[in-house]
Amino acid sequence: MKVRQVNLLSKRLGKRGRSRQAGVTSIEYGLIAALIAIAIIGGLSATGGANGSIWTVWTDKVLAAFGP
Repeated sequence: MKVRQVNLLSKRLGKRGRSRQAGVTSIEYGLIAALIAIAIIGGLSATGGANGSIWTVWTDKVLAAFGP
């Protein structure tokens, strides 16, 4: 009788462990995604002013080519 109780208990704990592991994995993926987003935002912010002038020059040249 005790062996059966131990088996049932180990099965229950095993299921909890797997669900906890899945939860931990999803949290880790969320943190990785947040870090990637922060890196992208930081990179774009750092080069934002320089890129703006490049696009302005390019737009002016295209408009001059097609302008009257």
